[in-house]
Amino acid sequence: MKRLPFLHQAQPSPPPAAHPPAPPPPVPSDLLDHVPIGFGQYKDKTPAQVAEEDPSYLVWASENIPRKLCSEALLRECQREVREAITSKHGHLSDYLND
Repeated sequence: MKRLPFLHQAQPSPPPAAHPPAPPPPVPSDLLDHVPIGFGQYKDKTPAQVAEEDPSYLVWASENIPRKLCSEALLRECQREVREAITSKHGHLSDYLND
């Protein structure tokens, strides 16, 4: 059987991989509360909107998602609202934690 020369020639090596694009710069903290979240149940809402509707989500996200979703000031406000909601229902935060 005759070998076809073009089948046994070395294949050209692929071009060198391009560097992956650099990640976008972090959003300044004062603007963070107004940037849509982009995933999950509040995908198209900003943290400021979520704080009005469900402050416990931002508290949960701060404890479970490595990316910072909102400013520290908004997070502290959400934590305060969650504490107040728990204490108004259970009388004291420790009563809630012991249930």
